[in-house]
Amino acid sequence: MAAEQEQATIAGGAELCLRSFQQCLQQSASVHPRELSLVEDQLARFSIWTASIGVFAPGRASMDHRLREVPDIQDVVRGLLDALDDRIQNCRYTSIHSILTIR
Repeated sequence: MAAEQEQATIAGGAELCLRSFQQCLQQSASVHPRELSLVEDQLARFSIWTASIGVFAPGRASMDHRLREVPDIQDVVRGLLDALDDRIQNCRYTSIHSILTIR
């Protein structure tokens, strides 16, 4: 239920993506340095996007506040964040499968 509440906002969806990236980083570190580097690169890109567009900005500067009048756009952004989180989760599960296969 907490995850559903977080996804109700753009900032919440982005926070879920950041957590998934962190978990993916931890698992990728035990597989291969190249895989770790790829995840780090994507996390850096995501962090730059969130900072430059104001996803986590306070008050009126936040993306949620700026898009409050256009629910269609909010839905698109939340949908994209949800899709990204699913892809990151796939990365995590692929890493776990690789670890189990190697051992």
